[in-house]
Amino acid sequence: MSRGLIYFCFWQWPLLCKYKFYIDTINLKRKHYIVIILILAFSHLNLSGQTAGNKGKKISTVVIDAGHGGKDPGASGSHSREKDITLAVALKVGRYIKANLPDVKVIYTRTKDRFVPLIKRGEIANKNKADLFISIHCNANNSHKPYGAETYVLGSDDSRSSKNMKVAMLENAAILLEENAKSTYDGFDPNSPESYIIFSLKQNDYKQEESLVLAQKIQSQFKNRVGRKDRGVHQAGFLVLAGTYMPSVLVELGYLSNYTEEKYLKSEKGQSYLASAIYRAVKSYKKDYELENKTAGNTISKTTKPANKKPAEESHPVSTGVEYRVQFTTSTKKIDVTDKRFQSIPEVSVYYHNGLYKYTSGHFNTLDEAVKRQHDLKNKGYRSAWVVKMKGNKRFTGSVGKPASPTIKNEPAKLEYRVQFYTSPQKRALSGSRFKGINDVEVYYQNGLYKYTAGHFSSMAKAVAYQKVLKQKGFSDAFVIKWKAGKRVQ
Repeated sequence: MSRGLIYFCFWQWPLLCKYKFYIDTINLKRKHYIVIILILAFSHLNLSGQTAGNKGKKISTVVIDAGHGGKDPGASGSHSREKDITLAVALKVGRYIKANLPDVKVIYTRTKDRFVPLIKRGEIANKNKADLFISIHCNANNSHKPYGAETYVLGSDDSRSSKNMKVAMLENAAILLEENAKSTYDGFDPNSPESYIIFSLKQNDYKQEESLVLAQKIQSQFKNRVGRKDRGVHQAGFLVLAGTYMPSVLVELGYLSNYTEEKYLKSEKGQSYLASAIYRAVKSYKKDYELENKTAGNTISKTTKPANKKPAEESHPVSTGVEYRVQFTTSTKKIDVTDKRFQSIPEVSVYYHNGLYKYTSGHFNTLDEAVKRQHDLKNKGYRSAWVVKMKGNKRFTGSVGKPASPTIKNEPAKLEYRVQFYTSPQKRALSGSRFKGINDVEVYYQNGLYKYTAGHFSSMAKAVAYQKVLKQKGFSDAFVIKWKAGKRVQ
């Protein structure tokens, strides 16, 4: 068992014990043993402790998986079968990508009506070093009322775990048609709730975050461009997503059990619109991903020798208002930055982006400083830690370049005076109304607080004069500090 998996089990054991099928105290001990056995058995399916896999600087290969096929028809409507609709939409998605994103290679898990084992679908993506994996499905329900599209990533969602598990059970039932499924999937029973404990294991941060980003883009396209009911993004235990190394999603296009929606899903127009929505989501994801990778430049190997001349981003402070941080984990739910799991991590901050709470460490003026923290966090087990640029607590993707007045080499840094007038445990936008009318507002982080300063003065007298101005504005605790080489000095 990997060190990361042991770490996860230590922290997440209380979560595992919350499942409702732990019936009584007598059975609890036996269930715990089952959990441990499942974790060990499924380790080869890469459900935990994964590396960043095929993470690169460009999206160049996408695997599109048409759910079910052959002897596995999937869900059925009054006049349709899931396997036929998923294949039609999958092929359309591929054609849209090939026509409009010529630098992206499209690979299908099937192009005709044939049965493909679930474990093989993930293997196809891994062997081809895919950057994205998209599995396309249709839903069904005993009631004719439910309708709408939803997208899943691998995991566990406490808020609606029973609903998610039912969907996963239907899709995972495909393994019952496979030969030697019991040995292939280490005894996994798609109809047993106990088997799904394993999917509460946290994915590596890179795969989980990027999967959620793609899923939300797909849902946004379904809702805003196609006009489908948005049933949201959720997490569940889908075997087809379990073995992939790259960001992976499972799309439920709609409900074949709803007469109106079945008609739409069967139609050429409906299939084309849904396929176009998925393609547009891939296009948007690719654009954002490649823009961030182009501007971040944040992966520096310990063994790589630095070039003779460093880029301006590495050797010079960034422009005013922009800083570097190291992003090390994400969560769908907000976690307090003082939580005990962050105790060993300095200067933890959180920001919200693409539907996720993202946690960072540090506030750095240069990329070099941030990369050192990145290496420290990787040594602590956060193997997917990476550097991001921030401005006003928002991701910044522009070029920082050199500052307006770069420091001349070997010239000693100059001492300046600033007026510190406000502190907060949460970072405030520098453009906020509370700072209106205050000159040269900047922020630095110290001892768990964000501290706000005004002005850049060459003498104490000038700083004291502005201190009086700020006190008249209501900042009665304003005081003068000394600042040198990007840091406060005594």
